[in-house]
Amino acid sequence: MAKSAQEGLQATENYSLIKNGLKATNTVSSYPSTMLIRIQDTKNLFCFILGYQSDFFSLLGGSEPSKEPEMFSEPFENIVARINLVLRVTDECEIQSLVKGERVCFSILQPTETLIFDFGSEIYVWSGKHARKASGRYAVEYAQHLRLKPVFNSALLLGESFDEGRADWILYRRVFQGVQATSSDIEKNEALFLANYLHTLIHPKPVMIIEGYEFTRAMKDVITENISIWMLNGEELEKVDNTTIFNNDLCYVVRWQYRIQQSGMLLGVRRLKTGLESEKETGRERVSFFYWLGRRTTSKQQGICALKLSQFDKAKKPHVRVVQGTEPPLFLALFRGKFIVRSLLPDASPFFLIQGATSLEGHAVQLEDNITHLRCHAVYLKITGDIIVIEGPTSSSRSVENALTLASEFMKNKETFGIKDNGTTIISTEKIGTSINWISPIGRVKTPRFYRIYENEASELTSPQYHEDLVFPIMQSYLSDTMLIDTGKKLWIWSEHTPTTFALRVAEYFWASRDGSVTVVLKNSEPVEFIALFSEWREWSAAKIPILPPRDLQDLMSERTKSFTVESLRKRSDLPDGLNMKNLEQYLSKMDFEQVFKIKKVEFDILPLWKQIRLKKEAGLF
Repeated sequence: MAKSAQEGLQATENYSLIKNGLKATNTVSSYPSTMLIRIQDTKNLFCFILGYQSDFFSLLGGSEPSKEPEMFSEPFENIVARINLVLRVTDECEIQSLVKGERVCFSILQPTETLIFDFGSEIYVWSGKHARKASGRYAVEYAQHLRLKPVFNSALLLGESFDEGRADWILYRRVFQGVQATSSDIEKNEALFLANYLHTLIHPKPVMIIEGYEFTRAMKDVITENISIWMLNGEELEKVDNTTIFNNDLCYVVRWQYRIQQSGMLLGVRRLKTGLESEKETGRERVSFFYWLGRRTTSKQQGICALKLSQFDKAKKPHVRVVQGTEPPLFLALFRGKFIVRSLLPDASPFFLIQGATSLEGHAVQLEDNITHLRCHAVYLKITGDIIVIEGPTSSSRSVENALTLASEFMKNKETFGIKDNGTTIISTEKIGTSINWISPIGRVKTPRFYRIYENEASELTSPQYHEDLVFPIMQSYLSDTMLIDTGKKLWIWSEHTPTTFALRVAEYFWASRDGSVTVVLKNSEPVEFIALFSEWREWSAAKIPILPPRDLQDLMSERTKSFTVESLRKRSDLPDGLNMKNLEQYLSKMDFEQVFKIKKVEFDILPLWKQIRLKKEAGLF
């Protein structure tokens, strides 16, 4: 047995009962037996004697050990120290490395310094009493970029590995020398950091990677050789003639055969479709499958389609899942701007909405609801006996060109859409105030960008077809939690429930120095100017959602940050929705605060949390 075990078992008491407990049948607890087995197997007591040796060994009936126990280092702490990074921001807004891979010393905190502390899972921006404000602003901006950089050994430190950036939950704090941060200060700093983070986001350009090749919107160096289409009929894939018309209650499989040409060598390769000779080198023949799922297909249909494709494709080529409404540019480009999605519902609208930011991505989608308002910035095709191209008063020329291309495709399928044999294409340019009910999104001067705020986190909702000329980037079904919708000259704050003060602060900081109004809208209370941002709008389910009129952000913030009487806060009566009920003391006036707690607010803020809670309970504010 190891020496440590021998020293620990030098007592004169009889331990035979514990040993015999391994075989006893009436043992109450198995812990002594388990402990003994572990000691015998490992030859170690797993304990170290750091002091009071005489008393301990006297109690056991033995003497002091012959030598001090060996001290062990903490490998985890050593690895964490290697992650430490302290950066100094100079007066010229330059970044200098101060500490890297070492323990941080308190002496670096000087009154004139602005420092960035990066501990992997925590980032702090520290400003001394006499530090320049410009350095502090630059430090905050630089800290946002640090948050996007990966961490060495992130799996060990954060619990999981992040190939790009860091976890969304990492801690960020803005710290000032000699200033004790209150809960209100922390909330403001976090809101400012989150707003600045949203400013740094750049909407990614649509890119699809298949077999290591990046397909961009330009489709550069890609030659399509053949396209084949199958439709799911029951539980079997049925080949159909090449068509550009898909039903939204069916699943389709598109087989794309293509080559990727490489410039530089004159080989004279002949294209299979046109017979024309190419003066560029082409790579190997490639095949990819897209399986398109209509909006009205069931989960069972979608599962069968994926299964049948897997069984059909013996060569195991790449499979790309495409859901109606989220088609990537690459998929739409296969149809050369002539893709049509129709509904077979008997009461479907005769209107088809024209979508697509480029000529190759143009497509028409039949609207299922009997809409009463058309969007000013959109273009529609109305299919009666003729085809009527309805141009919105503020629609783009690209949308009109796409509509005319699609109208010619409708004419080729007159019987399918019930168009007269002598039907014609009519272009209508009715303006606001005419027989058509137009609605316009106020302040929309660019493709809107959508940001989702959930508790203290935020992210951007990305559109697979995003483009500066895209008409409707996001569908109504994407709205959830609290959303910031930036339309260029107006900011909308949409929320499922009463928005938190934190979310409102983020919006306030996000829109600082921007032109245009900011309006808060609750679910089920959306005005037509907001509804116009979406291609279709369905009434929300009949849940008990309060109908409240839209509010200006500044009015709502003034209501949230004003003071209330002690009695109102204690009774929780006549208080507006959205107040921070966990910190009601922040809504007291300075005089009321000192009368209730008998101390100043600065003194209250530096108290331990447990003492703050006790005082709030005694005051009836917890």
